[in-house]
Amino acid sequence: MWFVGMVLVAAQGLPVLGDNAGDNLKQYFPAIVRNAPIPASVLRGYLGVGVNSNGDIYTVRADGSELTNLTEISNAVFSTPRFSPDGRRIVFAQKQGTQYQVGLMNANGSQPTLLLPYSFSEAPHFEWSPNGLEVLVWGRRINNPELADLFRVSLVDATVVPLVEGNAAENLWGWSADGSYVHYKKGADLWITPTTSSEAVRVS
Repeated sequence: MWFVGMVLVAAQGLPVLGDNAGDNLKQYFPAIVRNAPIPASVLRGYLGVGVNSNGDIYTVRADGSELTNLTEISNAVFSTPRFSPDGRRIVFAQKQGTQYQVGLMNANGSQPTLLLPYSFSEAPHFEWSPNGLEVLVWGRRINNPELADLFRVSLVDATVVPLVEGNAAENLWGWSADGSYVHYKKGADLWITPTTSSEAVRVS
């Protein structure tokens, strides 16, 4: 079984250990074990998430145990799964036909749901907030694939706030380290929006 990508996180929300796309599963984990400056007994608590060549999402323990297919009952093709900071949930992209959507599920694969009511023309990008309560989503909506939007999605009350509609720059957005604001580029200008309000401030 070949994984397109694999990311390790701790179930307790400890830092990411690494990402080495394209490695065979059995080769990947021993490398992490050799290089990680932590005991193997601790490392066994780490959970990895990745996508195999068939487009299914798997989780597996860092010692190679508990390999679990989370999406085998679906006919969609999945990509870029990302754990929440506390390791309890996974956000991912899924493709049905020619359209992409952003989904969310528990780390054990239960309660899958759509994070956004929109479809995209290509795989969207996303980033968890440091506290795991919000997700930023960048993508080109299917009804206007030439333009890109940036959304801020709350997992507390399911609100969707469009930060940029139509001219969101790719890869020029994200959370501050402490999660107190979102930064992004809109056209030629850099903006920030504090997480305590929806009022955007242009900084350049």
